[in-house]
Amino acid sequence: MLTAGLIVSSAAALTGCGGAVSPPSSHPTASSTATVPATAGDAAAALLIFLRSASSVHVAGGYTWPHASMRVNVDLLKSGQVAGSILNSGSPMTVIDAGGKLYAKATPAFLRSIGKSAACTAICGKYVIAKPFLARGIIKSMGWKTTIAVLTGVAQSFVSLSRTTYQGQPALRAVLDFYAPGASIIMSATPQCYPLLVTDPGHFQLTFTHWNNVPTPVAPARRLIQTAPW
Repeated sequence: MLTAGLIVSSAAALTGCGGAVSPPSSHPTASSTATVPATAGDAAAALLIFLRSASSVHVAGGYTWPHASMRVNVDLLKSGQVAGSILNSGSPMTVIDAGGKLYAKATPAFLRSIGKSAACTAICGKYVIAKPFLARGIIKSMGWKTTIAVLTGVAQSFVSLSRTTYQGQPALRAVLDFYAPGASIIMSATPQCYPLLVTDPGHFQLTFTHWNNVPTPVAPARRLIQTAPW
């Protein structure tokens, strides 16, 4: 089973704020009759509507605290499932949440970070299963609900709206109130205003892709699951 130390430290860090899956590239389709919001208020309203209807997203980026840091590269689904990688203050995890269980891949780096390097010969390349209450802690802290809550808070903090470009494409940029100086969100220049990049200098920077186009995680093959005590 996954040890409590690494799971709890990941959950605690994420609660303080929000191999990796590579889903097919896609973006939401805009309505042909709707218009791109022209004011901060309209953009915020469009973003909130989009967040309520969204079903999945891929999130990549990092969080920074005075004594900890975290990087994430994960698929998140409204169903609560998660798949991808987490680097929590140097402790790496590759996780798959499927069928009501959270699997973590046993790699040399992962086992070394939890003080179990000696187990690598027997289980490296396999997946270990988190205890249910620990799995719930991870998903609650860095999963869909937390991420949408962060974005909802951002949507309620718009100060101004301007046109910009993002990765060579037209986009919208809103300055944020109640965050660090320079905090902003980049959104699609579409009626939905779906999030592309959120930055709170010194605290977090997250990119969002594959909105509503993330595959449902699939459990590892049975032969790759470590079920015996270790």
